[in-house]
Amino acid sequence: MGILTPIGSSHGCPEVDRRAGFSLLEMLIALLILAFIAIGVMSALDLGIMLNGSSRDYTKVSNLAKSRLELLVALPFNAPQLASGTTHTDNTENGLYDIEYVVRDFAISSGNVDPTSVFAGPPVAAGGFANVKLITMTVTAHGTAPGLRAVTVESVKHVR
Repeated sequence: MGILTPIGSSHGCPEVDRRAGFSLLEMLIALLILAFIAIGVMSALDLGIMLNGSSRDYTKVSNLAKSRLELLVALPFNAPQLASGTTHTDNTENGLYDIEYVVRDFAISSGNVDPTSVFAGPPVAAGGFANVKLITMTVTAHGTAPGLRAVTVESVKHVR
């Protein structure tokens, strides 16, 4: 018996089929395409994280405005905090939010049942009879995060 060598090969190695597999150029092009896709995904992920933070900040400001407004509405009708015509300012303990609210007195007569027409007119003069208070509150956030903004909410308090 002799040494087994492939037929048609003079040096003992099988011939390589150059059509099988990927060339170096094809691999580099595939990696380049994959890199562009990865960059796009990473930038979309970064934008998503930023928008999530913006939404969180807006929710905090909105919840603070609503909760502070509910505290005012829960006060008695003639409470000093509900004095009409002046702008009341406050801020939170940590200084991140400025709170500003204005109270205006209105009177609804028995013949006037459309609230939009009541608030469209001038407020009741100081010392006049008022049975409705319109409270407008604005909460403004401080900071450099994207999405920090001011929120304005309104509520109506009436004599019980």
